[in-house]
Amino acid sequence: MAISIADEVGVYMRFHMSKFTVFMIFFIMVSTLFMNQTAKFIEKSWGKEGEEAILGMLFIVVFVLAVMARSGKGLFALQSVFFFIFLFLGLVLAWRIKNPAERVHIIEYGILGWSAAHDFSGARCAGKGLLAACIMGLIVGFADELIQMALPYRVFDTRDIFFNGLGTLWGVAVFVLHVLKRC
Repeated sequence: MAISIADEVGVYMRFHMSKFTVFMIFFIMVSTLFMNQTAKFIEKSWGKEGEEAILGMLFIVVFVLAVMARSGKGLFALQSVFFFIFLFLGLVLAWRIKNPAERVHIIEYGILGWSAAHDFSGARCAGKGLLAACIMGLIVGFADELIQMALPYRVFDTRDIFFNGLGTLWGVAVFVLHVLKRC
C-alpha cells in the first residue's frame, strides 16, 4: 500500500506500508470493537492477578522480540545498551499505568510506530519518513477514538489519543535507536 504526501514545494513523496503495518492498523481498529469485553472476560475468569499475568507475558514477548531483532548487532555495544535502556524504560513506564487498556495502547502503538518508521524511512532514518510514521500513528489513534465514540459501550477519550501518540513516538524512537549507525 502506498501513501503520497506533498512536501513544502509540492513534490510528492511516496511511502510504502508493509503488510504487517496494514495488519497492525486493521488489528487496532477491529480490536476496538471487542477489547473491553475481552478484558472483562479475562478479569472475571482469572481475576486481576490473571489479567496482570497476561499483560506481563505480552510485555515479555515484546522485549524478547526486540532482543531477537538486535541479535547479531553486538548486544553489548553502546548503541545496544541505549536501545535496551529506552525499550526497558518504555515498558516499565507503560507497566506503571493503572488502566490495563492504556498499557495495551502503548504496546500496540509502539509496535505500529516501529513498523511504520521502518516502512516509511527504511534503514536511512529519513526525517520525513519518521515524521510521517508519527503522524500516521496519531491519525490511527484519532480514528480509533472516533470508532469508539460511535459504539454505545465505548467512549471518546482524549487521554487515549495521548497514549496512542506516546506509544507511536516510543516505537519510532526505539526504531531510530535500533538503526542508529545507519542514520
